[in-house]
Amino acid sequence: MRSVMLKATVLAFAMCVGLAFAQYNPDDDVYVTVDTPLTTQLAETAGVGVLGSALFDAQEGVHETVKRTTGVQVKHHYINICFGPFCIPIDPIKFGR
Repeated sequence: MRSVMLKATVLAFAMCVGLAFAQYNPDDDVYVTVDTPLTTQLAETAGVGVLGSALFDAQEGVHETVKRTTGVQVKHHYINICFGPFCIPIDPIKFGR
């Protein structure tokens, strides 16, 4: 039970951080578009626009938490999967030096 509460607290903290994000460059973002009337309608019905914004904020929160706790800034970008005007951001994991 404590583990679940700790994870929930960390997730909530990560989602509530400010706008001081770690080396995010939107010019490096990649967009994959699936644009058909059906996918756009399904994305709108499912609330993908709200979900995409929440996912972006959560992922940026994780970057900010890492930066604040370790001092390490990670250069990152997103792969955006777009259904019409609605996008889901994915922060790809990169390992290296």
